[in-house]
Amino acid sequence: MLGSGSDSMRTLFTTNGAGVLNEFEPVTLDCLEQLDPSKYCGLNMCAAHPLTDAETSISYNIGFSLVLTGLKYNVIRISPPTTGQDGKDQLKKSKTICSIPTQWTTSLSFLHSFGMTRNFIIFIEQPLTINLSKMLNSSVRGKQEAFKDWLEWKSDATVRFFIIDKISGRLMNKSVSIVSSELFFFLHFINAFDDAFENEIVVDLSTYENADVILGSSNLLSHVRKPVCSWMNRNAEGELLQRSPKTMRFRIPLEGLGIDIRSGYIKESGSKVTEPSLTVVPELVISKGGLELATINRNFAGKPYQYFYASGLMSQGVFRNTLCKVDVVRKEATPIKISDSYIFGEPIFTSSKEANEEDDGILIVPMTDLRKTEPDMLFFFNAKDMNEIARAIFNNWIAPAIHGIYLPN
Repeated sequence: MLGSGSDSMRTLFTTNGAGVLNEFEPVTLDCLEQLDPSKYCGLNMCAAHPLTDAETSISYNIGFSLVLTGLKYNVIRISPPTTGQDGKDQLKKSKTICSIPTQWTTSLSFLHSFGMTRNFIIFIEQPLTINLSKMLNSSVRGKQEAFKDWLEWKSDATVRFFIIDKISGRLMNKSVSIVSSELFFFLHFINAFDDAFENEIVVDLSTYENADVILGSSNLLSHVRKPVCSWMNRNAEGELLQRSPKTMRFRIPLEGLGIDIRSGYIKESGSKVTEPSLTVVPELVISKGGLELATINRNFAGKPYQYFYASGLMSQGVFRNTLCKVDVVRKEATPIKISDSYIFGEPIFTSSKEANEEDDGILIVPMTDLRKTEPDMLFFFNAKDMNEIARAIFNNWIAPAIHGIYLPN
């Protein structure tokens, strides 16, 4: 959401994987104007999930730029609007606070989301890449290709973490390579926060063993047009090619970077950085996989938290066709299943007006019914005990696995 004062409710943009911003009117949903971020903030492509700091109202996004010195990921900061500013004015005045070179010559990491804590921006460079050479050749030759045709999975690459100071834009691990002990692909951050007591950054993700969820057959029209399609890919022998997503936690110790956040703010620890690399080993938040499209109480975004809510979609496991509440502290999951025909989309958490606890609120969840003759619905659940409160029935078809926002009246 961009804009100021009463205008802020009239200046809304959707984003997508290509980074194009589409302005729309929130009451009528009429499309207004399409903005190219390369013309306003110098990004050729950017993450579909920008983040806004609730305390400062400053927004951030990460994208890439094609420059003479090579391919770089740029972190941009968008200041809060001043009186009379619209979304375009904000984008024009955005500032690149950090640039990070890629580990490849002609490729860039697939970028869908990133993390933010009280002090830091967390960017992860992963092995699913966009081959810029293929993309440019396609454009020059006028070939009709899908975005998928430019993607490559680099099984010999490493997953790299980058920690950026939100205020100064300083790359905190410039002299230390932070890598994961396991190769993985991800679409969504669940949450990230600074653990001042342990002097570390905690990152929670929904991860996959590979990028079959993007590159596999489930995205082909021949598969999507089947009466009932599963998002799981199988080979000719019927074996699963894509595994269910796992909820993983990564702990990044800051002592190895010479940083101390025990006071709540960034300080030099006094420790000399001697190791050129730091390997982080992920841990399972819950033992079973299959949850995606996680959401949290946004009042706890970038802070220590206890709960997230997610959909089991059509994953092959215990969470199939469920809506699930996960306690990341106790490492417990509470799945809710109403029907084998229901596919729950991304839940949206709305906090109660006088909430005293993190899970005191309402979940708004779209549901797609696999049966052609049955209506799709919008469910309302008590986020504390996961009991259904109400449901709204629609004549329209609700596409599964969609993102959404809640706009208070």
